[in-house]
Amino acid sequence: MIVDHDLHEPGTTLECLYSTDPADVGRTVTVTDKPDGKRVVDLTVPTAGFVIFR
Repeated sequence: MIVDHDLHEPGTTLECLYSTDPADVGRTVTVTDKPDGKRVVDLTVPTAGFVIFR
C-alpha cells in the first residue's frame, strides 16, 4: 500500500487498530521506500476484509 511522503518517513511503524481478523490487531508494519520512489507498507488484508492502521 502506498503511503503519503509528507506524513510517513521511512522506518516509521504503523499499528493495526482494527481488522476483520482479530489476530491482526496490534500488529505493526514498517514504512519503506521502493527504488521507483514510492513510499509503501507491506500488509495483508483478510479476504473480503477491512483494516485500519495508524
